[in-house]
Parts: sequence; structure tokens; C-alpha cells
Amino acid sequence: KRVWLLTGTPMPNHAAELWPMLRGLWPERCTLDYEAFRERFCVLQWSELRGDYKVVGNRNLPELKAMLEGLFLRRTKEQCLKDLPPMRWETLVLRPERLPEELVHLDESIPEGDIEATLQWLRDNEQFSRWRRLCGLAKAESAVELLAEELENGELQKVVVTAHHLDVLKRLELGLKAYGAVTITGSVAAADRQRAVDRFQTDPNCRVAICQIQASGVGITLTAASEVVFVEQ
Repeated sequence: KRVWLLTGTPMPNHAAELWPMLRGLWPERCTLDYEAFRERFCVLQWSELRGDYKVVGNRNLPELKAMLEGLFLRRTKEQCLKDLPPMRWETLVLRPERLPEELVHLDESIPEGDIEATLQWLRDNEQFSRWRRLCGLAKAESAVELLAEELENGELQKVVVTAHHLDVLKRLELGLKAYGAVTITGSVAAADRQRAVDRFQTDPNCRVAICQIQASGVGITLTAASEVVFVEQ
């Protein structure tokens, strides 16, 4: 008689990601097709690189909230997981000894302006994805040194390390293999992925889980660690 959809991330990126749930279960409440829904509740911007519109923000949120009224039961971590300590964020500045040449000269090509204009220029520039990968590689060695030191002196018992690009993940894996590191990426088969998770959860000699963000964001339990290091986001 009733259907409950359970998720921790009903809309991880933008409001249009609510459309499948609304349209599938409550079509009488959501009468718009996907394109109309996206145009109504998302801020769209044309991307020359993709040759399509991309979502850069949300809009008409009071109207969307009214559409969701009575359909969502929201519970926070503080209400459901009272035994967990509060989440703590810490930013560590890594200073690589050598930067890739492309990154050294990147500052010369960025136009002057406020931070939002600069970020938008980077998003629209076709070289941005390559710069992101180079930034990840530039940080990887320093991240390995930091993690190895903290694993050696006992500051960390187990840790989850996340990154985006495969060559960055590979560099982290090679640098931390002495600590029994397991790696989870999109190319790892489901059965092997679960074996890696089980090993990290139960084997005291497996102290590092290196995870590709997209592949490890849903359906994976890594509660053996209480700290996560984001080398890339």
C-alpha cells in the first residue's frame, strides 16, 4: 500500500535530479516532463565545450518546496545516529616541491576579476579538466608523505582517501601500498569491490582505502575509518 524511497542524497547535484522520483511515484503532483522541470527549477548555461546546456544553480525553490510538501520525510544525522561524534572538517595546505609546467604558467592566463568570474572562466575553459588532473598529481606526492607519517606514528589507524582521476589514484596506491591499501574504482567488478570493502573493514593490516569518488559514493560501508582525506573533489 505504501512505497518508501530511502536515500541520503535525493539531489546530490541539482534540483532536476528530483524529477525521476517525483514523476515516477507522484505524477499527479509533477506534471512537467524532464526538460520543462529542469528549465523551471534549474539555472542553465550554454557550454561550448559540451555543446549543450549545463546546470549551474537552482531557482524557484519555494515552488519546488511546495511541490515536495507531504512527500518527503527528512531526518538528519543528529536525529538518527546519536552515537556518532560531530563531523569535523580540517583544511591542510600541501606545498609540492615541483609543479607541472602548465600549472606554473596558469596564473598568467587567468583574467582578472572577482572570484566568481574567475571560477566561471575556469569552468568554461576547455583546458580546465586537464588542469584539475595536474593539480591532483601535484598534490598526490605530498598527500602520500603526510598520510604515511600519520599512519607510522599512530595518528591514523585507518583512513579513506578519495580522488577523481585514475592516474592520481594510481600514484596514491603506489605510495601507500606498504599499508595494505585497497583501491575502489569504476573498473573494479562488484564482487572484487565488496572483497576490498570487507578486507578494509576486518583486516587490521589493511589500513588505507583509496576510492574514486564516483565509484565509492553510494552503497559502500567503510566505517572502520573515522577520517577521510579528499586529495581531489
